[in-house]
Amino acid sequence: MKDKTKNLIGLQIFSNEIRAVQVSNVSGKIKVSAYGSARLPEGTISGGMISKPEVFMMYFRELLSKFKFSSRKIILSLCNQGLVIRLANFPKVTEDKQRNVVMLQAQNFIPIPLNELELAYYITDEHIRDSEGNPLEESTISALLVAAKRDMLGSIVDTIQDTKQGSFVVEDIVPTVTTVASVVQLIAPYHTYMVMNANNDVINILIVSDGKIAMARSVQIDATLSDALNRSERIDQDRLAELVELIKTEYFSSVNYYRISNTAEVEALYLSAQATELYSARSDIGADLSIDVEIFTMAPYIKADDDFPVEKYSACICAAI
Repeated sequence: MKDKTKNLIGLQIFSNEIRAVQVSNVSGKIKVSAYGSARLPEGTISGGMISKPEVFMMYFRELLSKFKFSSRKIILSLCNQGLVIRLANFPKVTEDKQRNVVMLQAQNFIPIPLNELELAYYITDEHIRDSEGNPLEESTISALLVAAKRDMLGSIVDTIQDTKQGSFVVEDIVPTVTTVASVVQLIAPYHTYMVMNANNDVINILIVSDGKIAMARSVQIDATLSDALNRSERIDQDRLAELVELIKTEYFSSVNYYRISNTAEVEALYLSAQATELYSARSDIGADLSIDVEIFTMAPYIKADDDFPVEKYSACICAAI
């Protein structure tokens, strides 16, 4: 955990809902001491930004009070349309020049002006040979680019940390899909697999091969479907079918793109989702994709009540550990 001596809150903010879990480390086991969710009025969140801060904080404070949260330290798990994730290759340079090279060339991979973003990068691999095993004339590095709209981050952090609203502190901001992938990597028995985090607004995708990220994508969900999904707390069968079809389409699109420069086949899909109704479609998705489909869960790693809905809150838990 990020702070093993104190409780931390893993928080997810969707267009229609807040989810939060308070966890601590007890004898090497992750203990869930509080959890809860709150449905937000329409228009509270718009385009990933908190457009009505007072309304948001009223529901947020009520959630923490109702479900007896005690911590004020928050790890924000980010998974909205203001987040862009890409995998990019850059010339290998000395470490002191690395950041300059990445920042100078990152715009070639991100479709939003960099002056509107907060950008972080993580080196995932080094390449000295091409796909056929021949030495490269110039070595390259792969970097996972994580970019978030600056105004979106500001609206969330400023709202939560506003001293007039309460003494909350955002300790860290982490992409949901990468925190899920870090736990999947510990348990996946597969050579190559996909991690997909799907909510009502966006789908983030990573393909991992031999423990290294080999591809990253962010896919915006069609506005009509997104609006319909966000309008109701429950997803009806028609909308669920649309979401399932979209997941399958984006799986095939990602795999086909991955195959252009890679020979390893994707063996499994680890699915983390906002909508718990999606879990009922697991076997059908697996049959249509002809691969193993696993619903991501933190169940083996936590200590909680038997009725704790672990799949619903797994991504929140990942943020805080």
